[in-house]
Amino acid sequence: MRCWLGTFDSAVEAAHTYDAAAWRFGRPHRDLNFPEILTRADAERLAPAPRLLSQAEQCRHERALQQLSVAEEDERMMAEWRRLHPEDVEHENTFWAEKKAARKAAREAKRQRKAFSDEQHRRLEAGLPTIDSDDDRWFDTFETEEEDTDSGSDWD
Repeated sequence: MRCWLGTFDSAVEAAHTYDAAAWRFGRPHRDLNFPEILTRADAERLAPAPRLLSQAEQCRHERALQQLSVAEEDERMMAEWRRLHPEDVEHENTFWAEKKAARKAAREAKRQRKAFSDEQHRRLEAGLPTIDSDDDRWFDTFETEEEDTDSGSDWD
């Protein structure tokens, strides 16, 4: 999530504001500018008060705070769900592992068909015998060439 923090009179004010926002978004402690600040309340206390210049900006600020609280509540509820239903977590992990394995197998099959096609092309250029067009491998090669022109993604 991208969040505009405002403009500041000094780098220290900007750094304190960043740290307060980082605490709200759950960033790791090592990402903070002031690692000696140990709580979110301390970070917010040190950050300058937001400068709201208009009623529209006030509304945007309140909306952002509301969205942030909704996101925090959502994360809390998801953590509670994971704690109460570990079998669902296991099912989800299994699903994504199977999906990843299927994508890997499909990419490997595509690589093999491409290598076969490249070999056929090399043999043809060298005047060597190639496989017959009635062979099932020829159809696989034809499909591979069509797939390569369709600009599909493997989404990895």
